[in-house]
Amino acid sequence: MDAGEDGRAPGELAAALEREHLLAAIGREAAAARDMGAILEAVLTPLSGVMRFKGGSISLIEDGALTLTAARGLVDEAAWRVRVPVGTGISGWVAANGRPYRSDDLDAEDVVRPAARNVGANALIRSYLAVPLMAQGRVLGILQVDSAAHAAFTAEHEELLQAIAAQVADAVERVHAEGGEREQIQALKRENDLLRAQAAELRPQNEALRDKATRLTARNEQLRAQRRELAARAARIEDLVRQSDQRTAELERTVARLKEVEQGRDDFISMVSHDLRTPITSIKGLVQLTAQRLRRENLDRERALAGLGQAEAQIDRLVALVNDLLDVSRIQGQRLELRRAPLDLMPLLRSAVDRLQATTAAHTLRLCGPAVGETGESATALWIDGDARRLDQVLDNLLTNAIKYSLTGGAIDVEVRTTPRSPRSATDPPVDAVETAGVADGVAIEPAGVADDEVLVSIRDRGIGIPPGDRAALFERFGRAANAAARGVPGFGLGLYISRAIVEQHGGRLWLADSGESGSTFALALPLRVVSG
Repeated sequence: MDAGEDGRAPGELAAALEREHLLAAIGREAAAARDMGAILEAVLTPLSGVMRFKGGSISLIEDGALTLTAARGLVDEAAWRVRVPVGTGISGWVAANGRPYRSDDLDAEDVVRPAARNVGANALIRSYLAVPLMAQGRVLGILQVDSAAHAAFTAEHEELLQAIAAQVADAVERVHAEGGEREQIQALKRENDLLRAQAAELRPQNEALRDKATRLTARNEQLRAQRRELAARAARIEDLVRQSDQRTAELERTVARLKEVEQGRDDFISMVSHDLRTPITSIKGLVQLTAQRLRRENLDRERALAGLGQAEAQIDRLVALVNDLLDVSRIQGQRLELRRAPLDLMPLLRSAVDRLQATTAAHTLRLCGPAVGETGESATALWIDGDARRLDQVLDNLLTNAIKYSLTGGAIDVEVRTTPRSPRSATDPPVDAVETAGVADGVAIEPAGVADDEVLVSIRDRGIGIPPGDRAALFERFGRAANAAARGVPGFGLGLYISRAIVEQHGGRLWLADSGESGSTFALALPLRVVSG
């Protein structure tokens, strides 16, 4: 026997075509059916040509139980009143599991209750086939056929009935929807008739009410006019009150700002006066003492030079204070200018570390990290685009703070490494409008030719640390930790404010990386410059 184009024998092809024609015919008939009985006949009539069955039925799930909805064949009158809970018996099992069930001989099945097996029409049934009616993954009910013959149904019949069940489920949903619509229409018609009757009874009363409503309308118009006039007056009063409240609030804010400015001015004058008076008094005393010694014949040259040196140190302190105040003024006025040029950062770091190490014997400044070679020199050049004088000012401030706040001495580590550039993280201190002064639109002006990496300098001391409550204001003007002032550590609280402004104008970042009882770590990140060749 020759095979068809898809590899199947002609007999198989004919059977497949007959099956498709059957499904199409059932689909058309089911789609045209208007009730459950018509749907069942649309299925069983064409199906009787390919399957030997005695009868068939459709049962739908209502309130958790199967109820017989349409039947063909021998059906007891009592069967129409029976409700089979889902999960009970063969039909309940099919509904609960959503799977077909086929039996060649019900007498041999354990799931059939003996008491129900030989009652009424059940006694004539031997072969049984039931499939679930599924719609959108939900079991609506079951479609079942039965026969008095043994092994009347095959696996092919089961597959065919499953395909038909999908069409039946669609038809069932449609009939339910149409039935619901018809019931709604009938209910609306009944309600409409009732309303018409009630309207006829109420018509005389409506006429009387209409006359009364006309009189009330006229009165309401008078009241509305009065209310509009009162509302207009109330609106004018509310507007006056609102304007008064706004002016009062503005005055309160102005007074509060003036008090803040006045308090800031008083604090500033107090600090500056104290820090100016101290070196001036020292300079005056040293100059007077040196003058007295110069008048004496037995002049001690070494002591005179030491006094002048101390006077010079106090003068340097005054100059540094004045320079800091000038820098603060430039930052606030966005006039802090940088003179950038290609710069190797490592020599600048080495110079700052050596210079500050010469000022203390109680501290040990160590230059370390992956970017530092075994000899202490740079393993490779760290080229940036920067202002050498201003960056030296930043390093001087950070190292001086590390020394100043390490009251008992100890090691100060200056670690240098290169890392991939990253945006400001959540752990970095916030940048407010004051901190970004001198920076266009609050964003650091990044020089041309910047690489994808940055140099990261971490300065760690073993000092007194910074209390958590003081860290937020650390980079603000005059921001100082309470424990520093309590221990008499001198300072204005301007160095970190100025340093962050300088670093951010270089396109970099400066933040407090860590602080605790064992000291603090400040981190400085600057973008590396692309070096051609």
